[in-house]
Amino acid sequence: MIMSTQLNNKIFLLLTCISLFTCHAMEQQLSLNQLSHKDIRHLLLTNPLAISKPLNTNRRAFEQKNMDLLFKDTESLAEYAQQLKQLEQNHQPHCPLLWTMGECAIDECPLTRSNEPFMRTTFEARASQLLLQQFEYTPDKCVTYTSFGHGCALSELIILTKTLHQHPTAQLNIHMIDIKAQFAIQLRKETQTTHKIDPSSFNYDYYYEQLNHYLLKNYSSIKQNTYNPLAQIKVALCAMIYSEYNLHTMACLLQTQFPQAQLSFFMHDTVDHYCEYLQHNNMPHADVVTSVDVQDDGGRIQFSAYNYHLLCSKTLQHNPTSTNLWLDHNEIDTYGLFSIAASQTNDDEEKINFSRHPEALTVYKTLEKLYSLICVG
Repeated sequence: MIMSTQLNNKIFLLLTCISLFTCHAMEQQLSLNQLSHKDIRHLLLTNPLAISKPLNTNRRAFEQKNMDLLFKDTESLAEYAQQLKQLEQNHQPHCPLLWTMGECAIDECPLTRSNEPFMRTTFEARASQLLLQQFEYTPDKCVTYTSFGHGCALSELIILTKTLHQHPTAQLNIHMIDIKAQFAIQLRKETQTTHKIDPSSFNYDYYYEQLNHYLLKNYSSIKQNTYNPLAQIKVALCAMIYSEYNLHTMACLLQTQFPQAQLSFFMHDTVDHYCEYLQHNNMPHADVVTSVDVQDDGGRIQFSAYNYHLLCSKTLQHNPTSTNLWLDHNEIDTYGLFSIAASQTNDDEEKINFSRHPEALTVYKTLEKLYSLICVG
């Protein structure tokens, strides 16, 4: 039975606070390699910090060792691929069910869960509530959920777990957009593979063979435009494999946890390519759009704020009843939950103008006061 979405807002915040209190009370150093699917589901619902901390620790160690491999002299891509696979085998046992997943863990970032768990917990509960509202009057509706800049996708996994826990027979199309998937998307196009993720299809060795064929085919172009072509190819290989690996991990976990749900997962690299894919395949635009913490240094280089606002604008053009939620900060270091509108509806909205090529954009941003969390840096 779907949870009623007409909760009093104060009760919603009270429940969130109680959940956080429980998280701190039970926080402990977990051995994630001993967790069952049932254990993981319970922690994602009640104490995600207990999963986030060891996952981030393991992922940082993996990334540091992989960085050493990237700049280590190797004779061939095959040698690096073998070393990467061995590194994976060394780190996967620490949490075999979701070891590739994680989230921002920068010590100085106010949006890091260990610094301010209330922020992410409130965001995830609110996003789940928006999804559940879509099912309130039509439980069998196929709802489209789109995440922008998902990174290692732990927040998205939590949002979907919370939603499916309340509505385990839900039908969901889940679109994940992240520029880090660009190499994986290129390979899918090269091999004429759809953007849809088959949770049971990922195979490291097969994927490497396909990737190696693609890279060798394009090696002359890479060599011509790159100072260190082998290092560049190593980066592409790692990005391709773990973009795929991460989303396959999430898809497998959710499908195993909620076998009665009808879930379809799709991966994209840019907002424009995502919109083109929807149009080409006659698929609906999102009912709910979310994003979290995309204004870091890498996000600014990729114009992530502009692209997120563009995504919300295009979504609202095609689906005016859609909702969106963004956990981030504005230019004066106010942290909270923001929603984007295509036109002004009240005086509290902040008008945002973008003049960036190729498309000028005007939207209206609102800080959701009930759920806002102010943290002046």
